[in-house]
Formats: sequence, C-alpha cells, structure tokens
Amino acid sequence: YPIQQWKLHRFFTEDYLKLVNKHWFDYPPPTKQMHYIYAAVYFLVMLVGVSGNVLVVFMISSFRSLRTPSNILILNLAISDFLMVSKMPVFIYNSLYFGPVLGEVGCQLYGFVGGLSGTASILTLAAIAIDRYLGIAHPLNFHHGRTKMRIIGWIICIWIYSAIFASIPLLNIGVKPYVPEGFLTSCSFDYLSNDPKNRWFIFIYFVAAWFLPLVAIIASYVGICREVLHVSLTRKGQEREKRKREIKLSAILALATFLWFLSWTPYAVVALLGISGHKNYITPLASMIPALFCKTAACINSFIYGINHPRLRQQLVKLCCKDRYSLEKTHFTRSWRSTGSGTFKLKEEGERNIKHALVKRTSSVTSEQFEQSTHL
Repeated sequence: YPIQQWKLHRFFTEDYLKLVNKHWFDYPPPTKQMHYIYAAVYFLVMLVGVSGNVLVVFMISSFRSLRTPSNILILNLAISDFLMVSKMPVFIYNSLYFGPVLGEVGCQLYGFVGGLSGTASILTLAAIAIDRYLGIAHPLNFHHGRTKMRIIGWIICIWIYSAIFASIPLLNIGVKPYVPEGFLTSCSFDYLSNDPKNRWFIFIYFVAAWFLPLVAIIASYVGICREVLHVSLTRKGQEREKRKREIKLSAILALATFLWFLSWTPYAVVALLGISGHKNYITPLASMIPALFCKTAACINSFIYGINHPRLRQQLVKLCCKDRYSLEKTHFTRSWRSTGSGTFKLKEEGERNIKHALVKRTSSVTSEQFEQSTHL
C-alpha cells in the first residue's frame, strides 16, 4: 500500500491504520486499474442518482397537485437517496489515490451518511407500503385520517430512528467507529470485529433496519394482493378505474421495494457472515461488489417513479413540452372565441329578422284594418 503517498494529503495519519481490521491486510492490494474502474462506476452512479433524485424533489416541490400525503413519502425517499449518492465523492477521491487519503474525517463522514440515508430509505419504503395498504384496504377510514401533518410525523420519526443508529459508532460508547473496508476506500460498521458489544450492535441494527422493515413491507403488499383478489367485478366503472390506478401505483412501489432489497441483501449477508465468524468468505472484492449494489438502489428509485408514476410523468411531460401545450391552449382559446363570436353574430342577425317580421306583420294588419274601416 502506498502509505507515504497517502500522507501527502494531510488528512491521513498512521494512527488511522489502527482502525483498519487486519483481515484486509491478508490480501494483496487492489491494482490501480481496479481503483480507476470503481471510481468511474461510482461517478456514473453518482451522476445518475443526483440527477434523478433532484428531478423528483423538484417536481414534487414545484407542483401543488403532486404534494399529496403519499407523494411526500416519495419526496422523502428521494432526499434520502440523494444523501446516499452525495457521499460518493469521498470514495471517488480515495480511489484516485489508491487508498484512504481523506483519513478518519472522511471515513466517519462516509460511514455516518451511509448509515443515516440507508436506514431512512428502507424505513421510508416501509412507510410507503403501509400507506398504500391502508389506502386500498380501508379507503374511507384511512383517507379521512390521513393528513400531511401525520405523514410529516412519520417522516420525523424515520429520521430520528435512523440518526440514532447511525450516530452510535460516533459516540464511543463501546461500539467501534466506522472503519475502512474492502479496498480501504470506503467505510462502514466494523462487522469483522470480534468484540461482543460490536457484534450485538450490528445484529440489532440488522434486525431493526433490515428485517423488521422487510416484514412490514411484505405484510403490506400481501394485504394489497388479497384486496386485489377480492375486488368485485360488479363495481361501478368510475370506482373500478380508481381502484385500478391505486393498484397500478402499488405495483410500481412494490417493484421499487423489490429492487431495493435486491440491492441491499448481499451487503446484509456480508455483515452477517462477518459477525458470525465466517471471515474467510469475505475478500476485499466480495465486500466491494455488494457495497456497489447498495448505491445503485439510490438511483433506481427515482427513475422508477419518474417514468411510471402517473402524475409525476404527466407533469414532467407538460414541463418538457411546455411550448406545445401553450400552442394547443392558444389554439383552443382562439377556436372558442371564434365560435363564440360567430354564435353571437348569428344570434344578433336572428333577432333582427324576427323584429323585422313582426314590424312587417304589424304594418300589414294595420293596413287591412284601415281598408275595412274605409269600406264601412
């Protein structure tokens, strides 16, 4: 490892090496080409993730019609995903210099933001699933009680819950701080430590931030599927169409949730292997690939919602084709005005004809009466 080169950046000190688990030094350092490849991939993921999540935040924040209680949860998911990709410059910079050149400060920042945003994302997905289930299974009772303030209360609880778990490694209360992993260019919980307190913390964190949200999400979508199967075919057309839209949106959200767990499960397995003592299965590359999968989840969600969410897509099309919609609106207005003015002219002409006919008839009647009186 080029330790002397790392010291040139002033953030790295040899004391920082004490945080690195000796397990990683049992393997040869990764090649420069491997570092460059990961830096390029992370840069691409960051670019896609930032643009997609910023777009979702902008759309929901800019259009009043999109600021529904359910969409506020989607907004929160986009914010947490944005935080996840916003830490990637630390990894990219480290990769360009083949190691943890940003030192302990960069490591703790990277680990804290990752723990905070990752936990917030999974809890938000669980809240979205519960929200969809209650909206479909109990529409009358739930829509009456669902308000923006209640959803905001959920979101506040999500961030407090996430901040508690993400902050514990920083508090020096018996749990080890965030440590380098894999290629030593990223940081996470020390799942390779033999310390009992550290192992218990990671296991509790796994249950609280992966297993329990997963159970809540599965239960919610199973409930939604049961409701779909019980939908009566004799419902009125408007009500049936509304229910179809609800189910379609739920399917989109379920897809996002499935992809999220597909991305995070390999990393959860790595952590469980570490705390259970099966370190021999965890090579530097075996830890880096699941970590990369975690980051891809942060850029997938925004495009799922942007492309498939009905209202978001409709507003996005209007925004991108603003000139076209303005032209159609102008054409419609002109047509309406021309039609309206033509109708008004016809109305005036008709009234004049009626008046003329009445005057003519009145004058003819008067002439006949005059002739009769003269004859008499």
